[in-house]
Amino acid sequence: DLSPQLAARLSRLPGVQLATGLATGNATIGGRTSRITAADPASIGQVLDLAVTHGSLRDLSPGSLAVSSTTAASWHWTVGSPVPVTYPDGSTATLHVAAIFAHPDITGDYLFDRTGWDRHAGQKLDSAVFIRIAAGDPTATVRAAVAAAAARYGQPRVQDKAQYRASSTGGVNTILGLVYVMLALAIVIALMGVANT
Repeated sequence: DLSPQLAARLSRLPGVQLATGLATGNATIGGRTSRITAADPASIGQVLDLAVTHGSLRDLSPGSLAVSSTTAASWHWTVGSPVPVTYPDGSTATLHVAAIFAHPDITGDYLFDRTGWDRHAGQKLDSAVFIRIAAGDPTATVRAAVAAAAARYGQPRVQDKAQYRASSTGGVNTILGLVYVMLALAIVIALMGVANT
């Protein structure tokens, strides 16, 4: 977890156009405990392409949330639909769907307004900080400045888009590798059984 001060510090670096932190946590939504992400609605769309299909992320507020298209379809939600939520501190609220998006890879299925989430989350921490580099600035130079600034906050990993994608899919690739090994072993055992028969 990262201090929210890191995003503020990074946003002031030369070459950084925008830096915004994402918080994560758990909330009970529609009676089910779900993982959520909270972000600043004014900046999240500038650093991540969530492919909004209905509504707008700029309409996200403490009284609303955005949901993935698969979640919206499973609950039969549309923009404006009421969603019962229980926060980590035990308080409850009825939020309304402000936007529906098609790319939940980073945020997950539920996206909350950061201001509204922080009121109920207890400790204010970021799980990740995303930055947008100003046009024309060399990526390597900006990355070095970001790494130097981040070193004061526990030396978190500094990754570009390709590295982040590779690290995010690394676990999936490992599991797929294990599945393939088990499948090959099952085929060998089956062939041995056929040969014995």
